[in-house]
Amino acid sequence: MDKRYINRFGDFYRHRASLVWCMGSLAYCFEKKKELLSVPENLWSAILYQISDCVIDLYQFDLAMEERINNMERYFNDGRDVVNDLVQNDSELKVKTDALYEYLWNVRGFTYEIIDLHGIPYTDRLSAEEQVEFENTFWKKATPKFKKAHKAYRDLLAIMDDRVYKIRKSLVKDKVPISLPHTPESAMLPEEKAFYHQAKAIWDKEEYIDIEENVNYLWVYVQELLAKRQSATFESLKGILMRLCERYYTEETFFISCGPYIEDLALERGDVKCYLDWSEMQRVYGHCSLESESRVGVAMRENIPLHPMDIIMATGGYYSKFIRDNYALYKFCLYQKFSEYDNAKGWYNLLKKLPKAGHINAVQCYLGLPGVVCESKVYNLFDASAEPVCKTIVSVCQDAEKMAIEMKSNGDSWEIERHERIFEYLKGYLPQLKMFLEARPLFANGEVIPIYIPYRDIAICRAGVESKCDAADIQRRNIRFVNIDSEPNQVVEEIKSLL
Repeated sequence: MDKRYINRFGDFYRHRASLVWCMGSLAYCFEKKKELLSVPENLWSAILYQISDCVIDLYQFDLAMEERINNMERYFNDGRDVVNDLVQNDSELKVKTDALYEYLWNVRGFTYEIIDLHGIPYTDRLSAEEQVEFENTFWKKATPKFKKAHKAYRDLLAIMDDRVYKIRKSLVKDKVPISLPHTPESAMLPEEKAFYHQAKAIWDKEEYIDIEENVNYLWVYVQELLAKRQSATFESLKGILMRLCERYYTEETFFISCGPYIEDLALERGDVKCYLDWSEMQRVYGHCSLESESRVGVAMRENIPLHPMDIIMATGGYYSKFIRDNYALYKFCLYQKFSEYDNAKGWYNLLKKLPKAGHINAVQCYLGLPGVVCESKVYNLFDASAEPVCKTIVSVCQDAEKMAIEMKSNGDSWEIERHERIFEYLKGYLPQLKMFLEARPLFANGEVIPIYIPYRDIAICRAGVESKCDAADIQRRNIRFVNIDSEPNQVVEEIKSLL
């Protein structure tokens, strides 16, 4: 793939992240009826820059448009003028961008008195009683307009995401010999083998080569690396696999599937804490019994506190529309309710009373790599489908949902919702990194880490959390901390400096 296209994708997703952050901040203000002073700036930023940045990025995938767009940006003062010119012959995009701009301008019309022409905010001009009246009037009039704007924003985002997906699919060319999935080197065609050797030489230098979605070459390389893993250190192998994942993050199947091999390495080398921290379950409902039961088995054998997500995902958990729409908040409340149950009755006490199915559980490492031989790790197995466990878990999950609903209705969820917005922002600017939202790694000693980058061991949290963590683990693993209360762009820059 032309490197210019790779840069275009990077530009688009960065600007998309900024737009998502800005609109998410506005949505929070209008939903909570808070932070009125931040509304004008966010509106102005979206209208002048962020919408136009995303639309311009979309059209810049047509490399022939590059010079024209550069000239347009140079001579037009308003990003909207550029957008209007670009979408003239694209009726679908024109309708969506026109609607979004119109609705945002409607909201903008209510904001002129928030900060006057001299830059003085209403809080400095009005009495306490007048401020309350002003705020109530603003939210009442502007909120219906913003709801229309937010729907138009989601519609535009959906169209742009679909366009970018189709562009990416169209860029796959037949320049690289196609090596079919699961084809070992010995069975490759001569041209495939020649390309693989070329790629392997580049990967050995930890450099990048475009494989144009032919991920089988990567899998052959990874299999060869892990087959010879006994002659290499854990840190060197982890580093190679981690950087491969990050450099080829656009190859989604590879990105998702290769990471667990880093976790398997940690388990095989006896670093159980790293294994459990890096493989933490991120879903809050549904069945992932194989992974979660393995993690529970490992924790029970090593006498390590059980992670709530493992117990939930081994049994299927509990689901509702509220949970789907408030993932981070619900997860935060789950931790609290699971801890309360653990302190009162103990999860170990519940699980150890259950009948054992076969008495042992063999944790298989490096699944999907037939050329990699590994001795299975044997741990205790528990019956995840047992009725007493399921009933208890559903009850605790329901208590967590009630707690989350109460927090949201009382306006106590704003901090966690901000974590979620920052998480989406970081994913836009640093898409190559695996990230966990509202994580509870073992090194945190029961503290919740709002955003955790596992393989890099970077914790994004409030100042002071570091002092509550396991000092020995922090030193051993070189865990770094970033202040989540900083501005999102500052968080991004600090993470980049740690990479």
